[in-house]
Amino acid sequence: MKDIADRIRELRELLDISRKEVEIRSGGLIKATSLSSFENAQSQISISYLRQLVEFYKGEGIETSFDWLIAGNGPGPSDSVTLESNLSALKEVSFFKKNNYKSLIYTVTKSMTSLNIAQGDIIGGVYSKNNPTHSKFRLFKLNNGETCLYLSRVDGKKVVIFDQDQQKISYLPLETVQEIYDVVWIRKFI
Repeated sequence: MKDIADRIRELRELLDISRKEVEIRSGGLIKATSLSSFENAQSQISISYLRQLVEFYKGEGIETSFDWLIAGNGPGPSDSVTLESNLSALKEVSFFKKNNYKSLIYTVTKSMTSLNIAQGDIIGGVYSKNNPTHSKFRLFKLNNGETCLYLSRVDGKKVVIFDQDQQKISYLPLETVQEIYDVVWIRKFI
């Protein structure tokens, strides 16, 4: 469980700067030595110093709350680039769904490193009207409600799945598949 010292350090590490850099950027209001003693839980921090930290990090583009810093309540800090990126991703997903009838959006839950697909990437697929026999990235909506992403092709009554990370081929019975979507859009997670 994180304590206040961990949360103070986490804020600085989000910016990827040293304590001395915090002192310089804050115009000397936040001393590197004080910050070190707070981050290492060697001394207690005053409410006014906590407020200075919150204001300093907000000025540096890190959104955080006083409540989170003191007690860990509420969402943790995030930088404005992340917030803008998330908003941009939502707009892209909305645009994709609006312009692609019978489409499917999927957030990757397991990285496929050999294919440069990472956990958190957003995948957009369009409904495949026929059983595709050529190898391609596809989303499979299964009868049990699960959605899966595979490099695959359909061969008769089975789906041939190519797992390049495990270097193996597996099979999925076609009768377990409700719908197949061809992947046409990938939004990398930032």
